[in-house]
Amino acid sequence: MTIFDVSTLTLLVLVVFIALALGAAVGWIIYVLRAARLPAATKLVDVEERYAVAQEALQRKEQELREIDQRIADRDRQAAEAGALRELIDDLNAQYASLEDAKKDIKATLDEAGDAAARLATVKQELFAAESRLEQVNRELDPERIKRLQDAQHEAERERDRIRAELDPLKAEAEAAHRVIAEARATTANVEAMKQEAKRLDAECDRLSEEEVDLQEKVQAERDALTPLRVERDMLRAEQLRLSAEAQQLETRVASLRHDLKDALAKIQPTAAGQAPVGPVTPEQRKALLSDLLVQPTCLAFPASLRPLATMTETEAIFSVQQHLQDSGLRFSNRVQRAFHTALKINDTAQITVLAGVSGTGKSLLPRRYAEAMGIHFMQVAVEPRWDSPQDLLGFYNYVEGKYRATDLARLMAAMDPWQSFGADAPNSHDHLAMVLLDEMNLARVEYYFSEFLSRLEVRPDYGNTWPQRDACKDSLIPVDIRGLENPPSLFPGHNMLFVGTMNDDESTQSLSDKVLDRGNVMQFPAPSSFPQQTQGAAGATADALRFKQWRKWIRPTNTLQGAEENEVGQVISKLAEIMSGFGRPFGFRLNQSIRHYVANYPTEGTGGTIAQALVDQIEFRIMPKLRGIEIDNHAHQFEDLETLIGSRLNDPALSTSLRDLREKQAQGSGQFVWRGFEREA
Repeated sequence: MTIFDVSTLTLLVLVVFIALALGAAVGWIIYVLRAARLPAATKLVDVEERYAVAQEALQRKEQELREIDQRIADRDRQAAEAGALRELIDDLNAQYASLEDAKKDIKATLDEAGDAAARLATVKQELFAAESRLEQVNRELDPERIKRLQDAQHEAERERDRIRAELDPLKAEAEAAHRVIAEARATTANVEAMKQEAKRLDAECDRLSEEEVDLQEKVQAERDALTPLRVERDMLRAEQLRLSAEAQQLETRVASLRHDLKDALAKIQPTAAGQAPVGPVTPEQRKALLSDLLVQPTCLAFPASLRPLATMTETEAIFSVQQHLQDSGLRFSNRVQRAFHTALKINDTAQITVLAGVSGTGKSLLPRRYAEAMGIHFMQVAVEPRWDSPQDLLGFYNYVEGKYRATDLARLMAAMDPWQSFGADAPNSHDHLAMVLLDEMNLARVEYYFSEFLSRLEVRPDYGNTWPQRDACKDSLIPVDIRGLENPPSLFPGHNMLFVGTMNDDESTQSLSDKVLDRGNVMQFPAPSSFPQQTQGAAGATADALRFKQWRKWIRPTNTLQGAEENEVGQVISKLAEIMSGFGRPFGFRLNQSIRHYVANYPTEGTGGTIAQALVDQIEFRIMPKLRGIEIDNHAHQFEDLETLIGSRLNDPALSTSLRDLREKQAQGSGQFVWRGFEREA
């Protein structure tokens, strides 16, 4: 029911009430006139009855008025919530104004009630005057008159009850009118309060806007101050790249001049003792020139005998590594062990596995103990800061002695040659498997001494099920600097050689170039949180060498990924490509193929490994290192996408949280991202 309907009904009730009052007054006048004709006793009885009825009605009305006033007071104390719209408030105000007429009518009614009270006082006086005559009148009354008076009394009581019944709806309407008035007053107060709050909020917005302008000006000033530094930084980086390229060109030129100088000296100087012969050489001379190269390296002495084919499954081999590491006191999680194993298996597409981290985290011990447990020959090559050419890896020609001085790595490559290119007398271990560890490989610039070697590893033909022909591998052959031979021999970095490097993260070392990052898996080892006791020696090392053919049986091509696995891998790689493009570090087909190869070869049967774990490993090993130097604040969205991909889709919240914490910490420092690794639980 709307306020308009209430006001209309109130007016109608007031009209009815006034009509009833007028009717009652007319009835009363008629009654008085009739009573005047009756004897005094009849008048007295009537006056008493009317007095009692009027007194009772007055008391009820006073009680009802007190209850109404109490409810109005209680209603005023209650807090009304502001939720009405401005249009409703205006409508209430208009309707409230329309109630003025009703208020006037109510006031007139109250005035009439006052008049009735005055008349009641007059009646009381008449009652007191009539009391003295009451006894005399009683004696004059007869039974018939008493009966008529009683009937009239009953009729008056029925009329009283009818009037009371009609008064209840009127009281309800009056209460409703009071409630509407109270609600209108409360609404008006709330509107005023809302207006004051709106003014306060407007003032607060103005203040915040001024502060925002001030902050923007400060930020812009700081950016303007950093602009010259960024320009200078970019110039220094460009100069560094230019100098590096120029240094490489000079190194190449120096090596070429040395080669030309040696050729010229060999032609103009007579052959003497200790010098390389000129012209065709005899088998004895050839053997003498190759003698240092054909010495069997000490790493091939153990394990000496080959293990029978198919005597151990890949799962059993992984468990043997876990047991050997545990017996040696080394605590690497099963996740790290599976990752290292898989990274070695995909040396066809990722030619080197780099173990990076702070010094003393067991980076050198992991590959050594792995090789011992697997039955793989292990060679550790200590990189020196002065290394600047491939000769530091493979040896050089000594002009004083007139012979080639080979390194252990060159001897190992000659012994592992699958075609026995150095003759029947040369060591032949091509069905063995060897691991070469370049220890602290970033003491020197890796591009200087390992770049050519890495390029030859990359262009090796696929192994398939057997060794390819030597002619098909000519682009991957590395020539040896042996003078005096018409056809100098070349070394082949075969698939039976696994290359691992360690590097320390400190100010005395060099960072890896994009060429190395694109062609290897970089496993970052964080600082350890505990230091368990280690056991010296290799008591659990296997006595038999792992056959290369057995190793190749564990390697699976990428087409083994089928159905849902293939779709999942493709979608994750596409998302990674999108994120890396946002970083400004896109990747191409080489990394795409390497990631697929890693996932296809990740051990899942009987080891607890999953496809999602393999994908997370590749993000950690291949993607994180490429983000080195990224401005964190400028790429917050890309970092968030990467964290969501790792934590939600690939279900690795621990790594996702570690990545978020690291970038937030580095954002407060240098502002550039550097991946420091993540410690997996054992």
